[in-house]
Amino acid sequence: MKAKKLIALLLSLSFIFAMAAPASALNDEEYPIVYLMGTGEAIYDAQGNKIFPVNNDYGALISDTFLPLLKELIIGAMSGSYEKYADKFCEAWYPLFEGYALDPNGESSDGSHINWSVETADYPQKTSDFKISDYRFRYDWRLSPIDIANDLERYIDKVLEVTGKSKVHLISRCFGSNIVAAYLEKHFDHASEKVASVAYYTPSILGVASLSACFSGNFTLDEEAVNNFAAYYLTNKDLIEDPVTKEVVVALIDLITWAQLMGLVTSAATALVDEIKGDLFPKLLYRTLATLPCYWSMVAPEEYENAREFIFADHKEEYAGLIAKTDDFHYTVQLKNDETIKNLQAKGVKFYNFVKYNFPNFPLYEDSHQQSDGCTSVTRQSFGAVASDFGYTLDKKYINSLSTDKYLSPDHTIDASTCLLPETTWFIRDLYHDQFPGSVHDVILDIIKNDMTVSSGKYTQYLQYDVQTKALSNIEETEAEPPATSSIRKFFDSLVRFIKALFNFLKNQIEKKADTAPAA
Repeated sequence: MKAKKLIALLLSLSFIFAMAAPASALNDEEYPIVYLMGTGEAIYDAQGNKIFPVNNDYGALISDTFLPLLKELIIGAMSGSYEKYADKFCEAWYPLFEGYALDPNGESSDGSHINWSVETADYPQKTSDFKISDYRFRYDWRLSPIDIANDLERYIDKVLEVTGKSKVHLISRCFGSNIVAAYLEKHFDHASEKVASVAYYTPSILGVASLSACFSGNFTLDEEAVNNFAAYYLTNKDLIEDPVTKEVVVALIDLITWAQLMGLVTSAATALVDEIKGDLFPKLLYRTLATLPCYWSMVAPEEYENAREFIFADHKEEYAGLIAKTDDFHYTVQLKNDETIKNLQAKGVKFYNFVKYNFPNFPLYEDSHQQSDGCTSVTRQSFGAVASDFGYTLDKKYINSLSTDKYLSPDHTIDASTCLLPETTWFIRDLYHDQFPGSVHDVILDIIKNDMTVSSGKYTQYLQYDVQTKALSNIEETEAEPPATSSIRKFFDSLVRFIKALFNFLKNQIEKKADTAPAA
């Protein structure tokens, strides 16, 4: 009898271990990566001609239209009406958007398209060692994230079918994160069953403030933000391609800064924009960028309704289809982002977030002096982290009030304890928004594949990117210094520089007119 009991016990144990084995194997299963980039595909017209991207010479356009637009601007200031200025401006810029703007329903009704679909995509039959580029989901970036999310659901099923796996990891950057957020909300049951983890990489789900300012007309030129902008973007980025025009703009801003007149200039410029914006921006945008639901999904939630009214006040009936799409994303996806993440966490889905910082932002809105990756603020990217202004540290009183410095950055610029995912949010210093090096991809893959947290993993919460070596390292304990003050010598150096730049600019304009003048 004892022998029978022993055999029964052994059989029971064997049965338990046999049942446990598949569960263990499932936990160790390697899942494929579905990757969504922030930039979309090239756009082609119905005849197969590429219409986006195009090599527009924006610098030349700015240079060629500067004097005619300045003339209309002055006339508008004198008359109190900027309608002719707006017409002249739109006349010059409308052609840049021809072809890839969408119809009033936010759809491509003219046959413009991308050369990719879920049905024709290549699905390599991998079973292990999954890389970030194996299964890249491509999309028509102009469309609503919700419409694109329907294709993403089908793409995930295709990847699972070809790999034989039960789940995928989703990694998305910038606008790609808006698509993932739409998928998670609109296809919640599918995601809870077939997604192991979601990694957001500089997400724009909570908006891009500079875009929001353009769409809402809520412009504010901040003195310090303009200084930061001039110091970095105009010198390090080719925002103005024409070197002569660029030299004038940089020299002028430098002169104004060192003459300590920037506050007066920004106040005057803000007042001028307030006068112009009602005539210019709705007229310019409602036929161009505002026809693209993708941009509406990156309007900050607190500015969305203002922006919708600002752009479509006189065109609500005509653009009812487009507005319905943008409303759907705003109310059912963007405003429910935190809730959706928490609900999926309860279903076992892991979430990770990777934030970039230590760059100034475009000086167009009230909070443009905030810490950012050059596109989106740290607070928006991280879903709530407290961050200092660019070039400064957090207030010492705030730091001393913290119950723990566990989530405080070594450079004292970010407190991650207030973000939605403090244990699974990493911050990378000195990595610009549109830089995506392989070394960072490797870290992201390592973290999600091994289910790391900032407390249990091998990577500290705050990392630093070295542009020269393209490597990541831990941030050392440092403090940011405030901007330097002006001096008399610096002012005169700036004055001389501006005079030289202005002379070269005028000379260049005269030579251009001489070259285009008809022969006698």
